[in-house]
Amino acid sequence: FTWYNQTGLGAKLIDNSTNQSFTITLNNSLAGAPSSFRLRICVYNTTNVTRNCDNIAANGLGQVENTTATIGMDFGFSGYVKNDTGEPQPNTNVTIYDFVMNSNGPPGEVPIASALTDSNGLFRLWGINGSKSLYKIKLVYNNSVPRAMLVGPNLPPFPGNMFYPMPMPPGVPAFKKMPVINGTTFYLQPAATINVSAVGNVPTSNESTTGNSVKFGYELIDQAVGFPIESNVRNTAWNKEIVVSIGRSYTAIAMRDPISFPAGDWCFEDDVPLMNATACPSPPMSASIASSDADMTQGGYKNVVINLTYSMQYLSGCINLYGNSSLVNLTNVITRLVPWTGFVPPMEAKISAFNATNGSANLIYGDARCAGSGNWNAFYNMSLMGSGTGIGYLLEFYAKNATDNAGNPGAAYNLAAFQNLTMNSASQWINLTLRPLAGSYHDDIAGASVNTTKMKIFVQNTSGSAVTTSMHVEVKVKNPAFGTMHYIIEDISNGITYLPMLNNSNWAKVSVYPNEAPPVEKTLELTATQNNVTVVVGDFTFRKPLQNGSLEAINVSKGSDGTDPLAGINMTFYRNMNGCNTPNPLDATCLLTRMDANNFNPMAVMMAGKVNLELKMTGSGTTLYFVNFDLLSAKPPTNSIMNNNASSASSSAQTQTWEQGSFVPHVYDYAFVVMPYSTTSTAADYVNEEYSFNMSLPFLRDENWNVAWNRSTNTTAQLPDDYTDFNTGSYVPLLTTVGVACNTTNTTDVCYWDKTNNWFVLKVPHFSGVGSSFAGTAPAAAATAATTGSSSTGGSTTETEPLERHTIALVSPNELTTVDISNSDEIGVYKLVFTATETITNAEVTVQKKDGRPSSISESPEGAIYSYFEINAPKLEDKLKEAKIRFEVKKEWLEDAGLDAGQIVLQRYNSGSWRELTTNLLHATGPKAYYEAVSPGFSYFAITAKEKAVPEIKKSEEPSETPEEAAKRLAEEEKAASKRAWKTWLTVLIIAVIVIAVAALVYRNKHALAVWRESTDSERREHIRRHFLRRKKGE
Repeated sequence: FTWYNQTGLGAKLIDNSTNQSFTITLNNSLAGAPSSFRLRICVYNTTNVTRNCDNIAANGLGQVENTTATIGMDFGFSGYVKNDTGEPQPNTNVTIYDFVMNSNGPPGEVPIASALTDSNGLFRLWGINGSKSLYKIKLVYNNSVPRAMLVGPNLPPFPGNMFYPMPMPPGVPAFKKMPVINGTTFYLQPAATINVSAVGNVPTSNESTTGNSVKFGYELIDQAVGFPIESNVRNTAWNKEIVVSIGRSYTAIAMRDPISFPAGDWCFEDDVPLMNATACPSPPMSASIASSDADMTQGGYKNVVINLTYSMQYLSGCINLYGNSSLVNLTNVITRLVPWTGFVPPMEAKISAFNATNGSANLIYGDARCAGSGNWNAFYNMSLMGSGTGIGYLLEFYAKNATDNAGNPGAAYNLAAFQNLTMNSASQWINLTLRPLAGSYHDDIAGASVNTTKMKIFVQNTSGSAVTTSMHVEVKVKNPAFGTMHYIIEDISNGITYLPMLNNSNWAKVSVYPNEAPPVEKTLELTATQNNVTVVVGDFTFRKPLQNGSLEAINVSKGSDGTDPLAGINMTFYRNMNGCNTPNPLDATCLLTRMDANNFNPMAVMMAGKVNLELKMTGSGTTLYFVNFDLLSAKPPTNSIMNNNASSASSSAQTQTWEQGSFVPHVYDYAFVVMPYSTTSTAADYVNEEYSFNMSLPFLRDENWNVAWNRSTNTTAQLPDDYTDFNTGSYVPLLTTVGVACNTTNTTDVCYWDKTNNWFVLKVPHFSGVGSSFAGTAPAAAATAATTGSSSTGGSTTETEPLERHTIALVSPNELTTVDISNSDEIGVYKLVFTATETITNAEVTVQKKDGRPSSISESPEGAIYSYFEINAPKLEDKLKEAKIRFEVKKEWLEDAGLDAGQIVLQRYNSGSWRELTTNLLHATGPKAYYEAVSPGFSYFAITAKEKAVPEIKKSEEPSETPEEAAKRLAEEEKAASKRAWKTWLTVLIIAVIVIAVAALVYRNKHALAVWRESTDSERREHIRRHFLRRKKGE
């Protein structure tokens, strides 16, 4: 181009001896990084020459300058702001900041553009410098005081290309495109202001003070997610006001960083103990602000004053060597400052002094202060900073059977002890136990502070390659010594991180929140040296469970184009507020946005922070509804489990079963499962609305789909840690046999029955990353119901007899295989334990209760008959070595029949006749008696009572097995079978899943006449026999 600056042809541009500035405007149409241009500037000393730079330079007629200029890219950013009632919010300040990553310190924020919203809530920001790497946006609405009344969500810094659309190839689904926030609607939440200030101890002449106030750096952490709301640890201000959302708890941290507050000579003067002067550095001190605080209301102003005064205190104690009496040297001691107990940020704090017995950190020497039995044989002493309000630490002691940190004596001899501690203004005594670590030895980890045994965690994609894109990783570990510890992981390289864990930990879980995949949570196998966590990058596909235990992807596009009505999935985002926190809220007051799985863009609603999230199958109406889902912690669980329901019914009972679930970690308050049904009697999902229904949870599964808790064999005291909240408050009855009555009025109850929309709604405290499975049983009374089926004098068979089907992916030869029957109350069988003679894959086992003697069998077994059932396993025929069938009998039936629990015997029908099986009474505690029978195969069975009592324990000429020995044998078999089952599922499951099988409970008929009319002849005879037995006993 040629640039002119003249009022007329031939006019002078620059007079001699003057300066002239000028501007060149270029349109940079290149998206992305700034562009470089070469500029050649020619200055002429005459107007009577050909305007050609080369000619001017050659003839000495002027001056030519060559230079290079970098042309950045400006962009505009606009959007809308609404308040917590969904109305446009005018006069909201919207500011965008340059988020500066400093090489020698924490990141900083520099405001670069700001605007107020108009009456429609619209804002426009223009001329934003596009050369920056990261941008952060903040939204605050102030009243006239001014006080912050509303605040936008605390958003992380975003790259520039999220503020303007980027081109993508045609046909790429919306949910796989880079999210864009330009044009987004931002939702504000009620706000309060936290004003943080700090005080010191001894003022000095080097810094003016007001009273004992001091300057400080700060950080404010949201306790729910563990991330800073605001942070500037090298700040040098007297106070800091931070606007936050109410209804959440925070931790404020104040400190005096040595870079901003260098320790001068005055910090070591005699009258300035331990650098407590206002101009000297101070360690981090924290204060908690509870969501229930009186000042944490809308428009509130909370003053938080943190005292930075500290003192040095002694921490002493004895060290126990668990299971190790060899030479052990203490090789490393790490003290981590923690803002609150149980939360471990990625930072270390150095101790000022440490010494152990014998002055050499050698722990084999005895010490009089640690005398006694066992391995209490070493004394330690160290100095730590304490304060009047307490300073939190996590202590990490590492030891090994080697002379130094570089030695490797083997995994069994690398030991550690972890301990939570709050150090106050007094010395403390704490004993520690060194135990082996889980994982394998590592001395090649870059930047590691200690060489020891660690658990290796590898985050991979489906092809086994490392996930290297941005992700957030957290690990939680529960241990008897220190409780639950929550680690924030930052040091991830090529998808790998390492963490020391004691091998006696109760459990350890890793949560991965990737940017390009749905979140995933995995329970770590502590006996392994490496745990792999697989994330499906770019895959937001819904799943449905198959009978063989695998998961099948649902092609949601078939639901969109109508070719498969059951495949369509809708995602709807509702406001989190009163009136919207139940399923099926009103769109007029609650709706934020709705989309199907093909056009999903999380940024369209992510700005709302916490929302209510609904996932619905458009064909069946089956729904998952998450309340207060934190979209800033995790993407929506689009890879959830969604399946239609199945049903069964008899003359006095109905059972409905659904399978639902979610992979998402616990980033919401609670969830609802909506289960639709039909009132058409011929429909597969028919429900008779004249019945009353209960809901209960007879068993819970782990993430590998194994039964982790079974109501028939476990107490609530044996609930896994993941499910203890199911045993609190209104959820408690769900774990009982009776269950919770489904009411028709309270929409937020644990079980709500909506007869207008034809669905049941179950409320659960969470879908954890480990799985669960639920089934239902019936209350004692029932109403009449018409059913179809056939009957004869030999019994009846209908298609609605209770049935449970299991598919076992792998049956290994000569190893115990266990099948847990969830619907044991209806079927009467609660467990199968068998051994096969050869390897069998995808073995299907069906257990079905029979309403009477099957019509194909001409004669009944001897004795009083309690029930019939059938076990069918085609692939196991002629391949069973032995099978143990565990079943139950209600004591009420035994008492009515005048029978003893020891008279029960299981009979099997085979080769045209009934044969008694060896039957043992396991125990008879509670309302039922429990038995185990040994069978050579599967077929039809009858639970009967003999006239002569059967011994509780098998008799033989050899020494008999005592009840204690029998219980121990059963426990060992259960443990071995469970361990093998876990390994099997770990091999065959495509992905860890939580499954809910929810059964709407059953009512028995309360009308005796109706029962009599629908009974078989044998059942009537049995009823008459019981009647005369009672008369004979004088009842």
